[in-house]
Amino acid sequence: MTNQYKSFPIGLRFLTFLIGLAFLFWLSFEDDQIWLPTMMASVASLLWAFRISYSRTIHTLKDIVWQTWIGIIAALAVTPLAVILIFFKSGLHNHVAPDFTPAQILFLLQRTPHWAGVGLLIGLGSSIGRMTGAAKK
Repeated sequence: MTNQYKSFPIGLRFLTFLIGLAFLFWLSFEDDQIWLPTMMASVASLLWAFRISYSRTIHTLKDIVWQTWIGIIAALAVTPLAVILIFFKSGLHNHVAPDFTPAQILFLLQRTPHWAGVGLLIGLGSSIGRMTGAAKK
């Protein structure tokens, strides 16, 4: 039985490893900045979307729609992933006052529609770019 999926590029494997190291490094600090869990969640979501769509070729409108939906779903996953990272860190440190305030978490939740728009544009743009690149070959 042959493997029908392409191998995940070594550079992206290394990036996945670096995100894991950044997560472990971030857990040890008393940090209340919201940008780092958001960035880790967005890179993890982007890696997931790339992994799902990497082995597919884009030839039809159906493939473009599929790729666009993958972008939207991956972007919508950024907020829950970031909130999970924040809650995990807050629970791990076990302080009387949490590392992140409810206002910071609410700020992150309010950005979910913006992430969906970004995912729509990235998914649509990458699918059209991949389709035109495949047509040139």
